[in-house]
Amino acid sequence: MIYMPFTMTFSPGVLGASLIVRTSNDPLSVAQTMRGAIAQVDPEVPTPVIRTMEQVLENSVAPRRFQMSLVFLFAARRWCWPALEFMVWSRTRNAPDE
Repeated sequence: MIYMPFTMTFSPGVLGASLIVRTSNDPLSVAQTMRGAIAQVDPEVPTPVIRTMEQVLENSVAPRRFQMSLVFLFAARRWCWPALEFMVWSRTRNAPDE
C-alpha cells in the first residue's frame, strides 16, 4: 500500500476535498448546518461552495451537451439544407409560367 500526501492526490491546480451529504430535506437548507460543523472541527478551513448533486451533474455534462449541439447543428446543415434546396428548385422549375 502506498500513502500519498493529500495535496498530491488531485490534479495540478486543484486543491480541496469533497463532502457528500445525503438528506431528505431541501439540500440547500442543510448548508448552514454543514458550514457550522466544518467550522467547529477547524475554524481555519475555508467554507466550501455548497451545491446540490443536480448542479454538480449539470456542470459536468454542460461541455458535452454544447459539443453535441454543435454537431447536431452542422449535421442538420449538411443533410437538411440540400433537401430544402431541392424542394425550392423543384417548385420553381415546375411553377406555371405567367
